Amino acid sequence: MILLGTSLLVILGVSGLLLLKRFPALRLASVSLAVTLLLLTTITPALADTQIAALGAKDETVSADETDLKLNPGGGHYSGLEYAERTNEVQNPVSDDVIKQTIDKKTDGRIVFAVSNGSVRLSGQIDNKEDAQNLISQIKEIPGVHEITFDLGLENANS
Repeated sequence: MILLGTSLLVILGVSGLLLLKRFPALRLASVSLAVTLLLLTTITPALADTQIAALGAKDETVSADETDLKLNPGGGHYSGLEYAERTNEVQNPVSDDVIKQTIDKKTDGRIVFAVSNGSVRLSGQIDNKEDAQNLISQIKEIPGVHEITFDLGLENANS
């Protein structure tokens, strides 16, 4: 992409110089066009790389050390965003109301949650990190859930 853009810029530059000898009034337009092409050919690939890299990220590639980074330095908080596997052809995604009922059975009154179009938001208090991870993995198994955002306080961060 960069090589193509650079080649195009060189071709336009040479043809622009030839035209400028005949038509001096085109100088401002040709300089503006050259600067615009230069910026577009150098900036666009850099912007696309970060977006493409984010699309390829999966939860399985996150190491244990990176998972621990979800804990705050004091160890009393667990937050993050996880994506569930897509519902396969055998399983039909369930409605938000069914997802709410299923989560309600798995939680107690200390957890507050909301569901919208298969996206789940959890907040509140939970006993420890292991219980939080277990709850999140159970919710990820519900057909129709595709995203879980959680912000949980840990009552016993050491266990």
